[in-house]
Amino acid sequence: MHGAIACVAKLYPEVVLVVGKDRRTLLKGWLDEKQLWDVWLVERDRLVETGVDEEAAHWLAARSVGYEGTAPPRRKVSAPAIPQEFGEGSIRGDFDWVYRNVSVESVTSVDAPSSGAWGLLQFARNDPRAFYTKWMDITSRNDDREQVLEGFREDSRRRTEEIAEMLHSYRAARDAADDSDE
Repeated sequence: MHGAIACVAKLYPEVVLVVGKDRRTLLKGWLDEKQLWDVWLVERDRLVETGVDEEAAHWLAARSVGYEGTAPPRRKVSAPAIPQEFGEGSIRGDFDWVYRNVSVESVTSVDAPSSGAWGLLQFARNDPRAFYTKWMDITSRNDDREQVLEGFREDSRRRTEEIAEMLHSYRAARDAADDSDE
């Protein structure tokens, strides 16, 4: 062993033994020693049947039979169930919603305009710097797009006015020609 691990091993050899063994192996050994394997198994199966995921049921059953060891940290983050009534959100709308709600602790998945917005909120809370960088990029691009579209709208208004003026001139010339023919 090297470095900090070697130092810990010298001071606390029992810690290295526990860290080195799989937590499930430790639980199984404890259940065998206490002769609680069958009780634990029934409780675990009952929890799974009620809808608890298998990993959580494993450790909840261990607690219920008196196991005091620690469960491994959850690696997989599961989002709450997303309701079916989510609307179709736009990316810009989702980013704006997340921007307004990233610090609101009471917001739930039901409040989100789309499942994408809810996922984006989880991302923003875990990595705010990356979220704000992307949000500023999208916002600035959208602002640029709005300026371009406004330019097109202004051009179309001018062209419409020019066409209307040409039609007016054409009609006036036609009416003048008709008046001179009579």
